[in-house]
Amino acid sequence: MLGYTGLGTSDEARYGDFKAYSGNEILGRHETVDFFVDLWTTLDHPRRRDIQPTKLKAHLDRLVIMDVLKKDGELALHVRLIGTFVASYYGEISDKDVNEMNNEPAAQRIYEASRLLLERKQPILTVTPALSKEKHHLEAIAFYMPLYDEDKNIVKILVYVDVVTLKDQLHNKGLGIPFKWRIF
Repeated sequence: MLGYTGLGTSDEARYGDFKAYSGNEILGRHETVDFFVDLWTTLDHPRRRDIQPTKLKAHLDRLVIMDVLKKDGELALHVRLIGTFVASYYGEISDKDVNEMNNEPAAQRIYEASRLLLERKQPILTVTPALSKEKHHLEAIAFYMPLYDEDKNIVKILVYVDVVTLKDQLHNKGLGIPFKWRIF
């Protein structure tokens, strides 16, 4: 079943290894990620209550909020909220652990990126190349932002997720040239 992304679901794509970026490496890679970098950096150790959904209306369908928990001494990521765009691609996993996703490699990528965030105590951007079953070249972009409690412990992770085709990326970067006509 295709999600409304028109790109299918994550189970219908083959993914490569993701790259993780932090600090200044993040800027300029994705317009909406730059928006979230600006938002996150204007807040001092942002908490969940600092994130105002009314200011993020245009992005709510692409947001995920996960609780950071420990189960038997191991990291556990409990999905508190998943936007409709993300759910259409990765499946509805609200109120479940990320490991309950149907796509085990995606769950592993999410855990690995979250471990990096917890280790570095700063936002992490992951970019994962993929090929859809229709042979569309895709990139799954996920921007992980730590959210803190009163004692400045990371207790939640806010994630902005986007899945775009290479053609869309070229068009969005102002090239406006269909991919098949672009000369590399």
